[in-house]
Amino acid sequence: MVRKDDHQNIVGGLGSSWEISNNRKEIICYLRQGLYDAEEVAQSLRRLLAKKQTSHSNLSAQIKTADNIVVLDDTTLKIETESDAGAILDPLVMADTVIILDKLWVNLPGFSELQIDWKRNRGPYIQI
Repeated sequence: MVRKDDHQNIVGGLGSSWEISNNRKEIICYLRQGLYDAEEVAQSLRRLLAKKQTSHSNLSAQIKTADNIVVLDDTTLKIETESDAGAILDPLVMADTVIILDKLWVNLPGFSELQIDWKRNRGPYIQI
């Protein structure tokens, strides 16, 4: 959703901008129009939380449950955090925090978990 520029500053990517609440427990993310809608982004973030992978431990430490990711409208979502919402931006920069639509995940022979069938899903892909 966000990325780092050449000077390691966090800048917009899929998320065009964001606001952190006064109590610093919520972050409102405004998405660029025409890429993905907020429900698609929320689904991907919820999937990352469910996986509980070590690489996403900072993300799952900040977002208690999938219920803490709330779609406000087509281009806006709210993430409720356990502590300082600003701390969630770094995990969202990680290269493997990508948005992959639910419909691209399929049951493939030989795998116990859903996989992406890259033979069927060839894009178009969006790099921001």
